[in-house]
Amino acid sequence: LLKCRTVDPVVFLDSKGRAYTVTAGDLPPARGDGAPASSLVDVQDGARIMHALAGKADLPVMVASSGGYGFLCKLGDMTSNRKAGREFMTIEASEVPLAPVVYAESSAKMVAALSAMGRLLVFDVAEMRSVARGRGVIIMGLDPGETMLAVTLLPGRSVKVLGTGRAGKERTVDLSGEKFDHYVGRRARMGRVLPDKLKPIGFPELAAGKDPEK
Repeated sequence: LLKCRTVDPVVFLDSKGRAYTVTAGDLPPARGDGAPASSLVDVQDGARIMHALAGKADLPVMVASSGGYGFLCKLGDMTSNRKAGREFMTIEASEVPLAPVVYAESSAKMVAALSAMGRLLVFDVAEMRSVARGRGVIIMGLDPGETMLAVTLLPGRSVKVLGTGRAGKERTVDLSGEKFDHYVGRRARMGRVLPDKLKPIGFPELAAGKDPEK
């Protein structure tokens, strides 16, 4: 569910890092399934649409790939007036873009990154780089064959991680205070193993579509 105006750009990001743009008012105004995103733009090179975001051109966004790289940008950096879109993220063949994170610059203090092997790294957002396109910087160090599962931006020194425990039951771990500090490091480090052998799924606020202004 994307909150936007009819004149705002809607950006689709495909599995190879290419970005496509349509105007929100051009989307089919109906209930049900609507129209396939791939019918609105010319998806290139056999890729598939993975993510969508919308808003004003100056909307701050953090993007990252499963290969552990990412950068800060504006929504306007992703837009194009061509149905074939534009090259935006540089990613390897084995990688995919993670869900982009829309945020408020006034409240984004720290970056949190999860690895698929159950490690968490938190670092100051000032260590990130703002660029218009490309590969960006290393967010999290990864072992060979390992992937980065999710990233998010935090307003303070606490984070919630959604995952499954030893019995396979889904649970959320809330890390704050000294428990949070245990995972704070520098960008590009490996991070530390989550408590109780938690197998991460992601960050709950991303799944819930939390308003980045709050």
